Amino acid sequence: IHRERIINGDTVPDEYVCPVCRCRLWNPCLCASCQHLFCQKCIRIWHEYSKNNQQWPLYEERRCPPSFQSLLSHVKIKCRNTLLGCSEVLSYDSLEQYEKFECEYLTQTCSECMQPM
Repeated sequence: IHRERIINGDTVPDEYVCPVCRCRLWNPCLCASCQHLFCQKCIRIWHEYSKNNQQWPLYEERRCPPSFQSLLSHVKIKCRNTLLGCSEVLSYDSLEQYEKFECEYLTQTCSECMQPM
């Protein structure tokens, strides 16, 4: 989640940024080996890449601490379709459901050029 989408960004410290994508954590998980938090999608992609290159053999995914999940549940985020006209601001917990199924400004990805439409 890019910082500019977060309404009350002061509630989430700057150190809660994924080291892979450099955005605020989305669906965070914890690496049991290094104890860093990552976006779940980022760490899974990175792990697959590293597995093939033997760079990160000790990875074991764990759920992020409940205290962190609680902190995230208070974050208010603008819908990703704001530039298309959506004015909704949602909690972290309800954002994914809204953006995937409920937003009236839903976008799809073109299978040819991979651009949103």
